[in-house]
Amino acid sequence: MSDILGLASQAAKAYRSALATISENIANANTKGYSRRKIALKQNPSPDGANILSKASGAGGGVSVGNVKRAYSSFLEASERRATSSYHSLSSQKSLLDQLERMVLRSETDMGKFVQAFFTSAQNLVNSPGSIPARTVFLNRAESLVQQFGNQVGELKKSIESGMDDLQRNASELTEYAKRLYDVNKKLRMPLKAGEQQPNYLLDERDRLLKKMSEYTNLTVKPTSSGAVYVYLSDRAAGVPLVSPDNYYKMEARYANQQVSYVMDPGGLNMVATDINGGKFHGVSRYFAQAQSVIDRLNNLAAAFVKRVNDVHQQGVDMNGKLGGQL
Repeated sequence: MSDILGLASQAAKAYRSALATISENIANANTKGYSRRKIALKQNPSPDGANILSKASGAGGGVSVGNVKRAYSSFLEASERRATSSYHSLSSQKSLLDQLERMVLRSETDMGKFVQAFFTSAQNLVNSPGSIPARTVFLNRAESLVQQFGNQVGELKKSIESGMDDLQRNASELTEYAKRLYDVNKKLRMPLKAGEQQPNYLLDERDRLLKKMSEYTNLTVKPTSSGAVYVYLSDRAAGVPLVSPDNYYKMEARYANQQVSYVMDPGGLNMVATDINGGKFHGVSRYFAQAQSVIDRLNNLAAAFVKRVNDVHQQGVDMNGKLGGQL
């Protein structure tokens, strides 16, 4: 009779744990970063089996809780990180390109309007070469056009400077997330007692941090048997390390010679990450390249425009009959 009550008591405890797990899943249905839990029950060995001198009765030992597993797929997690990285790369680039479009094409700074005004004043001067007001207007329009070329280039350079401020702030944020992940790694590496398993909340926090870090850059994640992870700034494990089970590295964004570079452990190892092709870092870097391309085209356009206008101007004469010089 006591055996029956004992088995029933064990079964009640096991299923109470199962109900508690279900309740936890329901309560955290909308909790960000929470992974659904599933309890695994196991059969207890027969009490007779422990005594080799006794004849096994064939009765079982009841049921107990084996472990509580997370609904987790390393493949799906890696796919989600790649998708997150790709999304934030395109999103950050689009946001900056929208600003560039508004900057270049807004009506009050439209280069076409300044060019048209210049040629209109030039035509008026051709029609009335002796008119002092026409000459004054022509010179004013020429000066306004030159200033507008400079203003456009200046605005573009400011947008790059502002983008660098964003990159440096993002690098600091990624470093902070790397530090938090390193703290989680340390807890996951702590030795477990017999029968214990890694706390699921730590594994959830690890995955939540990895997803957040993938917003900034593409990552390769290599887990260890303890659940602690190595994280590399690359699509492969040969990339520059960001986090290991026993360390993490500070990141710094730099801009020189019209190129963005990302340095890990500045002042120490000075490792340069060259394989960043995802996340906010990649999107902003691509914007810089496109903004610099627009700057180069504006400079080339200005140089060609000035040369052609000066060539024509030098063929004319002033009011005193002298050949014109450079405008």
